[in-house]
Amino acid sequence: MKISQSLQVHEPWATLILNGEKTIETSGQACTGEGVAPGWVLLRTGSGKAAGAAQLGQRITYNSAAEFDTHFDRHLVPPTSRFHHSTRKRGRSYGYPVTAVVVFGSPILVTTPSGQHRLKHVDDVEVFRI
Repeated sequence: MKISQSLQVHEPWATLILNGEKTIETSGQACTGEGVAPGWVLLRTGSGKAAGAAQLGQRITYNSAAEFDTHFDRHLVPPTSRFHHSTRKRGRSYGYPVTAVVVFGSPILVTTPSGQHRLKHVDDVEVFRI
């Protein structure tokens, strides 16, 4: 399988996704258009390496902290986190359901273009299930 997108994911969130505990990745950015699923993305940490990939489903829009908190058991972001909905300046947060994951045998370096967006197009990376 080839993957041509990467998503910046801070730790411990990337590890929680790859081990199946975090089943919604959240963002203050609408990484896709409404109703669009990102599909397979490399989970790139601040080190620029990816320990695996996730298939992300159709975007969920959260318009309030109360809405966001209804999915706490899936996104695991507590109200005290700097990534909680209550810290979003635009009053919106987005969620991307994790529908599948692949863990790599060893992390791979992912070269990404510069820019502010978390979801980036990268040169195709050939990924094999391990």
